[in-house]
Amino acid sequence: MSVVPLRLAGGAFTVWSQMPAASRGSLVEVQETLYAAFAMDSFAAYDAFCCRRLRTGESPDVFLSDLRRLAVLFGGVPDKALICAFVSGLPDSTRQAIRAGSRAEGLSLEDKNKTKVRPVLDYRELNSHVVPYTADADVCAATLRKWRRHGTNVAIVDLKRAYLQLRTEQSLWPFQTVMVNGQRYALSRVGFGLNVAPLIMKAVVRAVLQQDPAMESAVLPYMDDLCVNEDLVSAERVVAHFAQFGLECKPPERAAAGARLLGLHVRAVGGVLRWARDNVVGPPPVTLTRRSVFAWCGRLVAHLPVCGWLRPAAAWLQRRANAVTNSWDQPTDDATLRQQIDYVASRLARDDPAHGRWHVEGNHAVVWTDASSIAAGVVLETPTGDPIEDGCWLRRDETAHINMAELDAAVRGINLAIAWEMRRLDLRTDSATVHRWISDALSGRSRLKTKAHGEMIIRRRIDMVKQLVDEFGIDLSVTLVPTAHNRADCLTRVPVEWVRGDDPSVGDPAVAAAVVGPVTDAGEDDAHGADAGVVEDTVGTRESSAISEVHAKAGHPGIRRTLYFARRDISPSITRSQVQKVVSDCDVCRRAVSQDWY
Repeated sequence: MSVVPLRLAGGAFTVWSQMPAASRGSLVEVQETLYAAFAMDSFAAYDAFCCRRLRTGESPDVFLSDLRRLAVLFGGVPDKALICAFVSGLPDSTRQAIRAGSRAEGLSLEDKNKTKVRPVLDYRELNSHVVPYTADADVCAATLRKWRRHGTNVAIVDLKRAYLQLRTEQSLWPFQTVMVNGQRYALSRVGFGLNVAPLIMKAVVRAVLQQDPAMESAVLPYMDDLCVNEDLVSAERVVAHFAQFGLECKPPERAAAGARLLGLHVRAVGGVLRWARDNVVGPPPVTLTRRSVFAWCGRLVAHLPVCGWLRPAAAWLQRRANAVTNSWDQPTDDATLRQQIDYVASRLARDDPAHGRWHVEGNHAVVWTDASSIAAGVVLETPTGDPIEDGCWLRRDETAHINMAELDAAVRGINLAIAWEMRRLDLRTDSATVHRWISDALSGRSRLKTKAHGEMIIRRRIDMVKQLVDEFGIDLSVTLVPTAHNRADCLTRVPVEWVRGDDPSVGDPAVAAAVVGPVTDAGEDDAHGADAGVVEDTVGTRESSAISEVHAKAGHPGIRRTLYFARRDISPSITRSQVQKVVSDCDVCRRAVSQDWY
């Protein structure tokens, strides 16, 4: 191929004219000479490569080509580094979306537990045009409850290769194509990542089971996993039934001999099926970020039915990680978070609460409920004392009365029992007020008596309990138990050291510890006695004025709530005695018929 210098202008034509006559017609030699004359040096090319960003109106293809050109000038970079430079040069919104997508694909390509490689395609664009109807989608927690009530003689059957057994219509192949080494390939099976793939799998499995009524009643499916009650149909018959429709299954696994059911390891212990944790939690993350802490906490509790003390601890760690970081991947060296994680890891090694009885039968259950300033907890157990499921919900930073939190916990406990299809409930609480409210409402012995600020909310909660009892035909009894005997108490507590030093904005944990519980005036005087002699009267007057302003703005609450608002809005060092003096001197509170002193 010869070169005709029709479009070489300025310096380019001068360089070409100075070349040997034998080399002027060679395209390769002309290109090398022009590059050598006009290309930037390696240092300038590297600086330009690092600073290069997508320009307004520029095509992404042009941007990527220019990055490749600059990389060649300083020696080249691996493809992975080129991709990272390309993504870093995109606008912020696009860059974050691509990073999230690349992480998701990286996790999906290889299952770390099974070292199995699956064909995962980038379905993000296709998924934006496909609307999944998920109202009828299976929920793991709900399916787990059904499986645990499906009998004791159960086996698990797993479809082999799941989605890869589902063929797609040939007209749909163009929507699942990839380019490999310059060659276009079409995936003729359902790929991993399609948003409607789980619904397709569910529809196929349901259609196969509906061909045999006995099979349909004996098998409970969840995606490609089948729970078979062998008192009705043998697992081998289920395997043969699916083979008739071209679906190959793995050999059945009996629960009594040890099997994995929905992420739980189930085996017979003393003639009774019991479940335990099946996943390996692993050591705590070395680098603490919000993402790594949340991932580790997810492995701690996951979808396990019973976790005990681990639930509030994991939730507390996540809340702490949120407080000390501003983004998902921002590292933190927070010493408090590290100490809390180490405590959970060491206690988990010697006291893992994730285990229990697998099979649940009957419609009688005991519901333990409790609440504290930290969390609300619920434990559902059999009449014989075997825990079925528990739950924990951290409370927000609020001043809602503890009686309201106890009542909310009772409602949550009843809802959990209804989800298990229990109809005879023994509700046990350590709150005398909640016990009286619900007992009086069920028996009709007396009307609800309360003058709290949330009176109407309390009445609505009580009406909700009555409606649940009436509509579901529940036989509900309420029992008052001591706090020391409440099985849900551990779900509402974390180590006291965590509460004292949890606020990242407070430097001295001893000051933050004042919000843990009631502190006597004598203790506060001892804590602040050293400073009392040096604090000027003007400072005390200013603090009293500020407390009075907070007290009035909050609607003249009692000492406890005023103390909360004062420590939140003024200073954590505000003492109870200061607040008590302001409230006792308040003219509005003096004229009130009743005072909120507690």
